[in-house]
Amino acid sequence: MNSQSTLSPIRHMAQGIYIAAQVFSLKRPLFEGIAKKRMQRLELGRKLIEAVKNNKPEEVPALLAQKASVKVKDEFGQTALWWAAKIGSCEMMRLLLKVGAGADSANYAGFTPLIQAAIGGHTDATVLLLENGADPDKRDTTHGWNSSMWALACGYPKLQTLLETYEYNPDEVRGPGNRPLRRG
Repeated sequence: MNSQSTLSPIRHMAQGIYIAAQVFSLKRPLFEGIAKKRMQRLELGRKLIEAVKNNKPEEVPALLAQKASVKVKDEFGQTALWWAAKIGSCEMMRLLLKVGAGADSANYAGFTPLIQAAIGGHTDATVLLLENGADPDKRDTTHGWNSSMWALACGYPKLQTLLETYEYNPDEVRGPGNRPLRRG
């Protein structure tokens, strides 16, 4: 084996790296622009969480119009939808769900917006989440309880019954992440 054939793969790799570096240097402004937009969306997402957390529904439409990310989580893994469910604000929940907020997005302890709505006894918020595909059987990772168990434990037996009577078929998708519901 001669030295030419041994160096060929190395030379080929070096040429590839050189070309990639040239392409990157040409496209660098494009990559930086994308990164800047992403950081802006994340910052707006943090502001969105604060607006919802502080129950300021008048700020939510403007933040969403500026393309605030509804997938951003706070330091505990809670999204804007999670906070809207906690306070029972169907107005803010509708806006967030309309732009793609995840109805089953759990915080770091596994508490979903549906579990939070059940803990707070927010029947309208619970129904809204169920209608938008929230899984009533999802359990938190701390206690292993689902939303109906939390509703009963927090003193909401009617809400617990409502949660127990909802069924869904995860194979029938109605929209992005939404499952059709049937009352049992």
